[in-house]
Amino acid sequence: MNEDSGLTKLNIKTDLWSIFLISTTVFIYNQFAEGQDDGVLRLMDGSHSKEGRLEIFHSGIWGSVCDDGFGKSDATVACKQLGFRCLSNVQVYTEGGFTSSKIWMDNLNCNGQESSLKACSFNGWGKHYCGTSENVGIRCHGGCSGDLWLVGGNNYGRLQIYHSGAWGTICDDHFESQDALVVCKQLGLWTKKYQTTIVQFYTAGHGNGTIWLDDVACNGNESRLESCHHRGWNVENCGHSEDVGVRCYGNYSSVKVNARWGSWSFWTSCSSICGSGTRNRTRKCDNPLPTIVGSSCIGNSNQSRTCIGSSCPVDGEWSEWTSWNLCSATCNGGIQDRTRKCNAPTPSNGGLYCNGTTIESRPCNNIFCEIHGQWGQWQEWDSCNTTCGHGFKNRSRTCDSPYPMFGGSECIGLDFDIHICFQDTCSGAQQQIKEDASNSYSAGFVGGVAVGCVIITAVIIFIALLIFRRFYPGHVGKFIRNINFRSNSVNSKSSAYMDVK
Repeated sequence: MNEDSGLTKLNIKTDLWSIFLISTTVFIYNQFAEGQDDGVLRLMDGSHSKEGRLEIFHSGIWGSVCDDGFGKSDATVACKQLGFRCLSNVQVYTEGGFTSSKIWMDNLNCNGQESSLKACSFNGWGKHYCGTSENVGIRCHGGCSGDLWLVGGNNYGRLQIYHSGAWGTICDDHFESQDALVVCKQLGLWTKKYQTTIVQFYTAGHGNGTIWLDDVACNGNESRLESCHHRGWNVENCGHSEDVGVRCYGNYSSVKVNARWGSWSFWTSCSSICGSGTRNRTRKCDNPLPTIVGSSCIGNSNQSRTCIGSSCPVDGEWSEWTSWNLCSATCNGGIQDRTRKCNAPTPSNGGLYCNGTTIESRPCNNIFCEIHGQWGQWQEWDSCNTTCGHGFKNRSRTCDSPYPMFGGSECIGLDFDIHICFQDTCSGAQQQIKEDASNSYSAGFVGGVAVGCVIITAVIIFIALLIFRRFYPGHVGKFIRNINFRSNSVNSKSSAYMDVK
């Protein structure tokens, strides 16, 4: 009787202990789930923040998803809902082991365009034919510039950032709590979803590829790490032994802790060794860091003020060139110059003189000058155009000393000259005078008339040639030949006339 009574009491105590454990577990679990939205996803027990067992929140409880019929389109929707952008690939695997008490989804059938996993077709909440050994896991590959992930676990590991088509690491130089806080916020781990209240950073090392960032300095208010101050992409002085790691963990608490600024750093040296410059100092929003429901610091994390260094050397600079001066010649080529001065500014305090010359030259007026024509020497007189009596002789000259060139004017004047000539008295005329002395008066009169006619004709011809040369220079030679012909004809007729007499 006593033994049965003792056994009964033991069974009652065991049942009460089981009830207590279950109640406590449910209470703690529900506390962790406080504030979650229905359908929220998370990855658990993965080797990095983009891999793990897929879990979904429903009716206040986290539960898993069965791998029956789960494919790439389903994984794509899950990765996008988890905030992984610019996917290059997704992978699906079976993740067994511990999970919460519920398997919420089975036989998912997404088309890949849904905005959330709960919008896809499935059996219904909690309707499944699976065990925990069939929990589905996913990996989300790819990234956009500035995206982060943690290599090591879902909420801790070596920090990597995506830039220029490749993942790389971040150096731990000057990396502190507010930088880690921005990382946790960007990864979505500083939320009620993960109940994170503590952030830590440490030297993880063992990375590979490019070290993208160094000397990161966040104030804690940024939403993305790439928005924080840093030295520039791929500007660093680190090795992979200095790759930084981050942990985002802790339990959710509704206690409100507002952030406060830490102490100001010392002022930096003046940015200029001479003249005007600036000094800077910084402070961090980490005294303390805010809880999830707390507010961040108000104000600036950086201050600057003007500082003055010593007088700086001033190097000389050239002024503008002057206008080109007049050309040294009007034709056949000349030179013109322009100048400048080393006075914009003038070198001072040991500064350098301007590099270059003060004068610049160039050729000008490279055209030929006009050459006006000049007469050459007169040629010798031609022979008289008659053998007896009166006649003509001429001479010529050429406009070639020099020839007119490059628009120069022609020679002024005639290129020929005419002179009256007289040969001996014709022999027929002398005999006639001797034979008929009585007719000497008539013969003399006729001869005088003939000579007068010749002289008058010559004068008229000379004047005509001057006029003709002025307007028709090319026909003068022909005209002279005609004159010679006519003169010879006149002389012949005169001789014949004298012979008749």
